[in-house]
Amino acid sequence: MRYLTAIAIGPVQEFIAAARRCRDLWCGSQLLSELSKAAALALRKRGATLIFPAPENLEDLAAQSGFTVVNKLLASVDAEDIRRSVQEVQEAVQGRLERAADLRTMKLRGLVVKEEVYWRQLRGLLEFYAAWVPQGECYTESRSRVEELLAARKALRDFPAYEGAEGECKSSLDGARENVIQKRSRRLYESNLKENEYLDAIGIVKRFGGGSVRFDSTVDVAAVPFVQGIEKGSEKRTDAFRRYQRFLRVHGLPPETYSLLYEHESRQLFHEDEAANEELKGIREALGKPNAPYFVLFSGDGDKMGCAISGLDSSQSHQDFSKALSGFAGQARVLIDSERYGGCSIYCGGDDVLALLPLHTALDCAKAVNDLFRERLKQYSVTFSAGLVVAHGLEPLTEVRAWAKEAEHAAKTDGGRDALCISIHPRSGSPIAVCGKWDELCGLLQRIAGLYDGIPRGLGYEMRDLVERLEGWDELSSTLRDLVLAVANKKDCDPAALQLIKDEAKDRASIKRLYRSMLVARWFARAEREARGDGANDSN
Repeated sequence: MRYLTAIAIGPVQEFIAAARRCRDLWCGSQLLSELSKAAALALRKRGATLIFPAPENLEDLAAQSGFTVVNKLLASVDAEDIRRSVQEVQEAVQGRLERAADLRTMKLRGLVVKEEVYWRQLRGLLEFYAAWVPQGECYTESRSRVEELLAARKALRDFPAYEGAEGECKSSLDGARENVIQKRSRRLYESNLKENEYLDAIGIVKRFGGGSVRFDSTVDVAAVPFVQGIEKGSEKRTDAFRRYQRFLRVHGLPPETYSLLYEHESRQLFHEDEAANEELKGIREALGKPNAPYFVLFSGDGDKMGCAISGLDSSQSHQDFSKALSGFAGQARVLIDSERYGGCSIYCGGDDVLALLPLHTALDCAKAVNDLFRERLKQYSVTFSAGLVVAHGLEPLTEVRAWAKEAEHAAKTDGGRDALCISIHPRSGSPIAVCGKWDELCGLLQRIAGLYDGIPRGLGYEMRDLVERLEGWDELSSTLRDLVLAVANKKDCDPAALQLIKDEAKDRASIKRLYRSMLVARWFARAEREARGDGANDSN
């Protein structure tokens, strides 16, 4: 008998949301994709027709392939005993998890793990939910019914007996499970752990699994504009940077380690090595002081995807939709990681994108991803919304990710979908955000950034203060534009900047968007100047 079968794999919190470092977030996302690929492969080997995802061949579903699968699958399965078939799929997923968690394949660098506790936690970690219905002639009805059943099954979560140990420290990532570290190296970062950091079993897998792939830290990404500016700078600076690269090789650090260009990072690593500190100090003096390490977290996904899927009237049309999504995700990853944008894709699967971006390319990269989404899914009534969060490299990653999701949500609500929201979170001062449609907002920000020297730095703040002071004074709304222009004239704006204000400042709402755009655009303009090698340090 043929069944339409839906499968969901988790837990998402332990695999993705609980992350202290970029590698935790990246590896957790990749691991969840690997488990979903194992489920898809097991279904395919049992003669199932995969609907979502819809890979071109079996090689796409091999371990460590570049193909990304989301944690929800849909397939048409021909089986005499569907329950047994689904159980075999679950066993294949558990097997893929255990292979990924094999301690013998990890570079633990002096770390000793309590293996009995480690494996006990992993055996009870996996969440696997499945539902199936006989596949009738009406595909839409069958799909709707199986989705209802899967949602009901997920609501009836399994709660295995708690097997924790009294008096043990909890994981530093989410505090859910006990620490499994028995012994660690006393050398700082030797075990890729801080002294007060504790990890449970899945934390160990995320921190040390994923093979030899190196994932950039937030500070490394933040330093990219500065490094590019060095390469375009004087011979003295390029020579100092060669000295820095030799320093990294001597100390066994990867060549893309840019975080030591910031003093606060090297104080932790070489606090007992005075000679190394002095050498680094001399290199930094020759290079000049970089801007504060701010980076961008890019979070985006499709709009009205559920409506688009509901309109698919056959398994073939659903497969075609799945292939379009897979094509977008694969190309988006290549685009983000390209030399042109210098980003680090954390997750690109289906319509979801999560990535680290350097400030100077973030706007262009986000717009390019949106254009790609439009092109790959142009035959469907879907759009793409995203949030860009500018945050300091030392901010807790869990908070930055929450800010990014808030910005993405604001793009869908305040921006009305098919929109972008940019949120700035400075280390000191209040956050500032601006939302708008893609082309309109990006065009305005780029125009403002091009007038970096022509717009007085305090003008945006003065416009904001003026609008806030007159909040509720409706009788002055008609004169608000004239007051804003008077402030701009008083600040002795560049003629082109004054024209921009005349063009954009029409009413209270447009003036709010304008001053917010001014405050936001300055961050990107400053990074662009730094990447060109002609921008001095300009603290915000």
